[in-house]
Amino acid sequence: MEKSLTPPFNQINEGELNINFDTLMASEVGKIKTAIDLYNYNYPDPTLFKNKIKDYFNFDLDAYGNNIVVLQYSLTPEIAIKELNVIYVEYDGAIEINGELLYNYNNYLMYNDSSSFKWLKQNQPYLLKQLITSYGYTKDKDVLKFVFHSTDFNNKTDVEDLLFAVSDSKYVLRKEMLDEIRDVAYKGQEIESFSEVVDEDLYYTLIKIITKIESSKDLYVNPDKSIAILLNELAKSGITGAIDSFLNNNSSFLNTLETNHFYDLKRLKEYVTILYENQPTIKKALVTDSDGFTNLRAASNSKSDIIQQVKKDEYVEILEFSGDWILVKTKENNTGYVHKTKVTIK
Repeated sequence: MEKSLTPPFNQINEGELNINFDTLMASEVGKIKTAIDLYNYNYPDPTLFKNKIKDYFNFDLDAYGNNIVVLQYSLTPEIAIKELNVIYVEYDGAIEINGELLYNYNNYLMYNDSSSFKWLKQNQPYLLKQLITSYGYTKDKDVLKFVFHSTDFNNKTDVEDLLFAVSDSKYVLRKEMLDEIRDVAYKGQEIESFSEVVDEDLYYTLIKIITKIESSKDLYVNPDKSIAILLNELAKSGITGAIDSFLNNNSSFLNTLETNHFYDLKRLKEYVTILYENQPTIKKALVTDSDGFTNLRAASNSKSDIIQQVKKDEYVEILEFSGDWILVKTKENNTGYVHKTKVTIK
């Protein structure tokens, strides 16, 4: 790989503000080593250091020849120092280099040290939050739990900081972060049928974010897909009234969803194609059971009473999805459940 002369964030030039971190940090390297040596830090080898930088910050140090590599565009960024295999960060508001901070920050990142993690939580929690909000780090459940616990999911700005990265001055939705919030903060809660609701602050905040994206699409990368992903989260949470409201006010979005095959978002497709109140056609399913018939059951499980045997190649009207089962109505006007593997949705 050809090495660039200058990493993208090593210089800041904004009006009268001009900072060259290569020059600024050159005289600080020795002081940083002295400060961190007071805590008997075990310096990692270059391979481990580079791998951890890639893992936490999604930054490839091998792409740049500089000894100093700034990891984000900021006046107080994280700075990788190749000569030491150390990440430098400033103590909030401090003038002197803080060896205790550098020791614990690097000791946690390089070795996942639990004592250093505890120290950071107590003394510099913003550094842990920054791993998630600035870099989209999602691999450490303990960090996610800590940051999510202090997040106000009723606050649109707090949620946006988690869910969106910035690329070329546009916002990019972090779907994996959305998945982690549901899994870690809300213990994986998801409805089985659309008659249920996961009543959590986040999913009502998503309604505000969806409205914002729709009104400012030029600020987002793939805005329609981002909206669809957030609508899918509402569908997974049973907050279907908000989906109805959005689609009623943005009728062309139905065509967008259909053209893009609902972006392979299962729950959104189920709701919109089956239950959305303004859909012009009733959706049906064709019985395709290889046994020649499928059982219509009184409840959504294989041990419940059989109401009727529906023959292969007969159509049933879909009323609602319930996990692996579908509530349907037959041509004889019998209502019950069939397993989703026994039919093909039309």
